[in-house]
Amino acid sequence: MFWRKPEFEIKALSPGGKPDGASAVPAMEGRPFAESRAVETPKIADERVAFIVIHGMGQQVEYETLGQLGDLMADEEQKKLGEYAAPINVHVVRAKITNDPSDSPLSRAELTVKRVREGVEKQIDVHVYEGYWAPLTEGKISFLETVSFLFAAAWNGIKSSVRRSAFKRWMFGGFQDLPIKKKTLPLLIALTIVLIIAFLPFGLAYLFWDKLANKSFHLNVIGGHPYWSGVLLVLLAIYCWLIYYVMVEYVGDVVIYVSSYKVSRFEEVRGQIQDAVFKVVRQVYSARDEDDDLLPLYNRVVIVGHSLGTVIAYDMLNAAISWDLAEQNNKMDVVGRTSALITFGSPLDKTAFLFRTQVSGPKFLREALAAQRQPLILDYKDFRPKDTFEWTNIYSRMDIVSGCLLYYDTPGDSEPSKDPKDPRKPVNNLIDWGAWFPLYAHVQYWGDQRLRDELYRAIR
Repeated sequence: MFWRKPEFEIKALSPGGKPDGASAVPAMEGRPFAESRAVETPKIADERVAFIVIHGMGQQVEYETLGQLGDLMADEEQKKLGEYAAPINVHVVRAKITNDPSDSPLSRAELTVKRVREGVEKQIDVHVYEGYWAPLTEGKISFLETVSFLFAAAWNGIKSSVRRSAFKRWMFGGFQDLPIKKKTLPLLIALTIVLIIAFLPFGLAYLFWDKLANKSFHLNVIGGHPYWSGVLLVLLAIYCWLIYYVMVEYVGDVVIYVSSYKVSRFEEVRGQIQDAVFKVVRQVYSARDEDDDLLPLYNRVVIVGHSLGTVIAYDMLNAAISWDLAEQNNKMDVVGRTSALITFGSPLDKTAFLFRTQVSGPKFLREALAAQRQPLILDYKDFRPKDTFEWTNIYSRMDIVSGCLLYYDTPGDSEPSKDPKDPRKPVNNLIDWGAWFPLYAHVQYWGDQRLRDELYRAIR
């Protein structure tokens, strides 16, 4: 069903501006933080919720993903209320939310919604932030590096699938035998064949271009038809450029981020990506209420990731939990305030199986140590509390990047335990039937109702 796009009231505010349209207070260097924050951040009636969205692979434009998520949420609010005639009040704000002088202001979208809880209507301010990292991978990987990594990953996956029916991963206090999905082997073989076929034209292109360098060569690729020979060469050039572009600009981002478990030059880039996103995450969790510095600015935090952004989101939530425990003595209450992790189009299971270190011989200790950096797979009760946290994963069977996440829970867990004393709550995997077009399904989530419903539910 198609819905009419609502007319939003967008107000772009400077750091010293008031959302109500009152006269702006000019930003003054050295102004006390409490005063600055009181001016920049509107007071809410009942509650604030922060959404942090992390984009996926490709040449993403800054604020593009933030705008997409903000549009979806505002549009869904109006649709649920049935008030398309009344524009929802949306602000675009750039504000400093911590008292750390080294922290720069963050840009966000703001909207106010209403929810009924226990018969009482509550007003909730929703602030949407973006973890932006796209420029950091630009020009950092070559075409040959990307292709060689894909073939190596596929070959390693095929060997693992043939040799054993399960692979070991350190989770929840010990090594777990995680069953290899039945479709893994045929899919890896099919993917290898597709890659070989896709790259065959590069050999033809090299052959023709080599001949073109010879002055005695004429456009006779198709015997006696120089016109059609020229058209064929142009089409071949376009095809090769498209494959090159996709490999370097999209797949290359994945390779850079997930292949750094090796001793790799990509480790520095991966660290830069994590630092850029964690700055946003840390500021959101560190922000304090303008009236009481003992209270957090946000009652709840929701982390959202698409595509490769889901891998980064997973790493960042783990990093935030570790940072809170190790450096903040749990005063930021990251675990208690994180109400949801929403992943869609996620390759997390594939990174766990194909791209992470596989355990064999002396690698047992290394694998166990690496798991200590992932609290989300260490303990359900302490880091994924059943009553306050939910991990929702949206995937499509037509999206080769995504999949049902089974490698982040103990084997056999697919439904929450009915025993109230059992702390286990596995990932809530949801199929998006609206993402139906092969390959293109990877971005169809943005336009489908499944994601809208989960965002709407996460506010509550």
